[in-house]
Amino acid sequence: MRISRLQALALAGLLGLAGRGIASTAGKPCTPDPYVSSRAVQLALCNGGFADRQRVAQVYSRELGLSAATAAKLADILAAQQALLEKGGGRSSLAPEPEIRRIESEFILLLNQESDNPRIAEEVSRFYNLEYWFSQSPSPSLLDLVARSANPARLAARLAEHGYSQASAEVLFTGLAVRPETAVLWHRAAQLTLDDPAWKIALLEEACRWLATGEAGRPMDAAPAAAIATELLETQLDHGLVPQALAALQSLPPAVRSSVERGSEGRVKTKVGGLPFEGQMRDLRPQLVAAYLVAGDPQAASRLMAKIEPVPAAKARRDLELAAGENARQALARWLHPSPEDPFDVLTAALTREREDTGMLALARLAERERYPAIAAYCLGLLARGERESRFKPASGVPARVRAAAEATRGEIEKVRQGFADEARADREAARTAFGPDPAAATMGRLLRAPAAVRFAERPLPEGVAPVELPREDRETPAGDGGGNEAAGRFRPGPRRAPGGPRRGHRRIPGLRSGGRGLQRRLLGAPVVRRRLDLGAAALYRPAGQPALCGTGGLGAPPAGRRPPPDGGRDRGARSGENLVDEKTLFLIADRGLFSTLEPTSRVVVLTAEEAEAAKQKFGPFYPQRLELFVFDRAGRRAYVIWNASWQGGQTLLEEQPDGTWTAWATANWIT
Repeated sequence: MRISRLQALALAGLLGLAGRGIASTAGKPCTPDPYVSSRAVQLALCNGGFADRQRVAQVYSRELGLSAATAAKLADILAAQQALLEKGGGRSSLAPEPEIRRIESEFILLLNQESDNPRIAEEVSRFYNLEYWFSQSPSPSLLDLVARSANPARLAARLAEHGYSQASAEVLFTGLAVRPETAVLWHRAAQLTLDDPAWKIALLEEACRWLATGEAGRPMDAAPAAAIATELLETQLDHGLVPQALAALQSLPPAVRSSVERGSEGRVKTKVGGLPFEGQMRDLRPQLVAAYLVAGDPQAASRLMAKIEPVPAAKARRDLELAAGENARQALARWLHPSPEDPFDVLTAALTREREDTGMLALARLAERERYPAIAAYCLGLLARGERESRFKPASGVPARVRAAAEATRGEIEKVRQGFADEARADREAARTAFGPDPAAATMGRLLRAPAAVRFAERPLPEGVAPVELPREDRETPAGDGGGNEAAGRFRPGPRRAPGGPRRGHRRIPGLRSGGRGLQRRLLGAPVVRRRLDLGAAALYRPAGQPALCGTGGLGAPPAGRRPPPDGGRDRGARSGENLVDEKTLFLIADRGLFSTLEPTSRVVVLTAEEAEAAKQKFGPFYPQRLELFVFDRAGRRAYVIWNASWQGGQTLLEEQPDGTWTAWATANWIT
């Protein structure tokens, strides 16, 4: 799982301030680590802690160059802060607000006396990065101190250097209210938007605007301008704002645009207007090629595509990220150079890079053109889902122009996502037509529309009756969890094999034989499947004698190809002592047509995405497994599957062998 820099710094700061990870003894020199805790906190912990306040003050005077009075005051404040954190187990959010505010007031008094001292500003900055401040505003007296300081931009930058909180954002906007031309502060504020793309784009646009204007008539260095432009373009492309991104690219100064189109990469660390700046350059050329293709400009796409070097096969085998990038490049090349050959391998290989960006949109468009609507629906569904946004709450001092830009961008993003959702539904319907009419749809709809059959009212136990707790070993796993006791993921991840290549990382699947030329029979073909794939195909089984929950017979039809018991299965539970109502049930979200010729050996309910949502509204939350994608090549002899069991998932390539059996390769998987 990828951890953001915000999370890493916040966590490291909390752990450091709580005094963890320090193993030095008193008197020994400390090695400063800004990602763990402040220099002052480390000095105290490496010299016996805060118990001897006078000793700590002496260390501060000697090591930090502070006056005796300032050193003593800082030692007192940090000691109180440390005690508060240790009392709350390192969590400032558990501390009483009066105590937090009292420490804040002490910091403000000290900062007022030493507003030009970077050591004091660092301690205040780290204080405002405590989790308490993630959703709290700083004292108005601090904001007033920033606004009336000799250099508001510099003080605001120092106070927000280590902070990723709401308080830090308000400090930055206070500085910007006085010095709006400071591009570094606009860029820094964009990092505090908590993944709210609308606000991030608006703030980065403002940073680009002021950088282009320059300070005191001097042209700005192209490196920081290119880093900010890269971040802006990447955010726009990640959220489907293709016209906006291409317009922003065209508006860049020639030197900056050239840097972006060369695919420059690396960290940019410099000073802009006397303030420290840090940014990151990334190679956006594949996404820009995709954007040009989606926008209908193949000539511009071809010119940029010619600058992207293919990844050698040897490197791709050693580096999964390089391999994914090469797969995406090949999909773009297929768009630019159409071919009558089946693009199944190109399309499915590109799916291993599940990024919600313009590259995925281009893949969806290519899949539509190549008559693979199921792949298009999957890609568009990812884009419609997007990231879980956290609504950023900016300070009241943000200019009206920037607020209006953020709201307009939010509306554009919502409109684009809704368009993706509509297109995904249309492509899913196009893919379903291959299976013919769904005989279970009407029955399923009627059952979901009907009111719940059983309602329970909570009543107190009669007087004198105590509740009984079952022993732990006797408790059953709750039914309806989407998987019962069936575990998905029986295959280890293996390398993707090109057709005709060596068979490594795969398993042969006994019992899965081709039974004809029909699409459903090409799935796994045999009338009875004995073993399960790692793609959640436990859904293919149900017990003999039980009603078919999916298939050509519809709900309630007897199983095809298998003789029911004499009593029709009505007394099976009574004879065996089993309660059929409590039997484990696997809930799947998939197309029922995929299972129409198959017989599961345990109870399975297959729902469409719309039916699953209706069931959730009616019965409450449940977590069905999903077959996100199940698509065949044009010959019907290979298939690609993407499955999701909420806490784990993966991608699997299936291929029919000459003897009628199928082999499977796990091309990707994940677990949380």
